[in-house]
Amino acid sequence: MAESTDLSPVEWLGTLGPKLLARREKVEVWRRYYEGDHDLPVGPGQHKDAFIRFQKLARTNLCRLCAESMVHLTQVTGYRDVDSSDDAVWRLWQQARLDGRQFGIWRKAYSRSAAYVVVGVDRRDRRRPLVTIEGPENVIVETDPADARRRLAALRLWHDPLARRWFATVYLPGWRYRYRTKAQYKTAEVGGPLRFTPDRWEATAEPARSLAEVPVVPFLNGDEGEEPAAEFAAGMDVQDRLNLTVLNRLTAERYGAFRQRGLLNFDPEEDPVTGLPVPPFNPGADAVWTVPPPEPGDPEPKLFDFAQTETSGILRGAEADMRAFAAITITPVYYLPGDLVNIGADAVAALAAGHQAKVRQRHAQWGEDLEEVMQLMADVAGLDRDLSNSEIVWARPENLNPAQVADYAVKLVGAKFPITMVAEEIGWSPQRVQQLRAELAADALRAGFATPQAEPQTEASGSSADDIAKRVTAAGALIRAGFAPEASLRALGLDPIEHTGLVPVTVRSDAE
Repeated sequence: MAESTDLSPVEWLGTLGPKLLARREKVEVWRRYYEGDHDLPVGPGQHKDAFIRFQKLARTNLCRLCAESMVHLTQVTGYRDVDSSDDAVWRLWQQARLDGRQFGIWRKAYSRSAAYVVVGVDRRDRRRPLVTIEGPENVIVETDPADARRRLAALRLWHDPLARRWFATVYLPGWRYRYRTKAQYKTAEVGGPLRFTPDRWEATAEPARSLAEVPVVPFLNGDEGEEPAAEFAAGMDVQDRLNLTVLNRLTAERYGAFRQRGLLNFDPEEDPVTGLPVPPFNPGADAVWTVPPPEPGDPEPKLFDFAQTETSGILRGAEADMRAFAAITITPVYYLPGDLVNIGADAVAALAAGHQAKVRQRHAQWGEDLEEVMQLMADVAGLDRDLSNSEIVWARPENLNPAQVADYAVKLVGAKFPITMVAEEIGWSPQRVQQLRAELAADALRAGFATPQAEPQTEASGSSADDIAKRVTAAGALIRAGFAPEASLRALGLDPIEHTGLVPVTVRSDAE
């Protein structure tokens, strides 16, 4: 099994640096296509001027729509730890402002094949984690070939335009090393001179202690063991084909969609300054075209028409390319320009089924990665937590009708499901569910105080079995909300000694 100590920090720099630069070219292509800067379509040489004029107008960016359709359905709404009821770990998430910043992770991963979350220490507060989101053009991670979940080393590489140098940080288990190039580089272009031999780099600081695990967690857009790729990578050929089709349409509309006329057997005059032929007519709605009679023995001038270019077939071809792009990338067709009108909810659900399944696969995969990020954040904050049994809660990718959700919830309640479980099922976050539990407990407490009780009553002293059962249930709700068991039972007029064993909860020692 490979170990991080198999190579020295400088050797890790020399190993990971070339790998990072080697994939930069591909990542740059994905970035350009996501931003709409596609390769310009090229047409026949005889129409060179026309194509140069229309090349930039011909690009219709479907790649961005493909990536954004995935980002829209990828959102973390909560965190659940079965071993602990406090929200200390979730507070770390909130302090790092990851509620809003998380979309940078998903957007980089979907559009550039991978994203990386680096967990460090905030210099202003050593007990507060500092979370940085990076793309695959700056960060790379080396994993154990025998265990892809075990990170051996990581490299972060960037160019500082002020210092005119390249800087690198090498992460190993427990340690962090900083380097910079000895030579200066005016730009971030690395096509030629940047090398990773030890004689070209120098340390900028002494080795610093870091977390026990490599604090760089990759979010790869691909299955384990496969090379990650942008979400739209499979449809880039179709994107180029669509751009060429649109380019042909623009050229045809400009030069061939309107009826063009020609003149035979006519010798035009020349401009005395430029030497170019002078057009015999100035087309206009009020213009009358006249041609002088031919010289004796010359043929008579004749006007003729060119046939118009029919563009409807080209438009149908563009629509076919869009549908092909949607099929290859599993993007719902209603995200793409088309003629879908007045489609019902059932049709939308059917069109989005494959897309939602793809999103759920990423939820399952990246949920494990986020748990590692949360564990690193807890380690920095000094929280003694084992988050191996924790769970990341995602927003549901389905866009359900509120009436359908309400009907579903009513049926679950009718089947005797606890209301808090129903709230989780319809998509409430763990934080809202916890708030619901507190509200239910408060209602139960108010109901208990509203019933006058001079002394604790039992079934033998006049209370019915149904009344006692209701009070026991209310006491259980109070205890689950964090109230002391004995106080909860007394507040509801129950004898703590006699009824503690009847409360349908497990009384934790930390609830006292």
